[in-house]
Amino acid sequence: MSRESSASELPQILPGSGINVNTIEELVRSLWPIGGKEFHMSGGSYTEGEMREVGKKDGMGMGEDGKAWKIWRTDANAVKEVKRVIEAVIETIQEQN
Repeated sequence: MSRESSASELPQILPGSGINVNTIEELVRSLWPIGGKEFHMSGGSYTEGEMREVGKKDGMGMGEDGKAWKIWRTDANAVKEVKRVIEAVIETIQEQN
């Protein structure tokens, strides 16, 4: 990469941790005008796994807080809600310009 590389050729930092419906508006308002157009989120939470109770014994399992028996699942409604907020904020920004 030459010293005169354009910004699009430079490494990009992708915000991702803690993004949800409560945090996305501020991130979009802050980053969209300066080129931050990508955000990452899982939009999920842990739910009970389908392991039969006979396999679960006290003190058995890996991971913290007993999460070894749980499954991470994406919540489509959480993702849709964040998308709705992003679209509304972008529309507002575009109207102001």
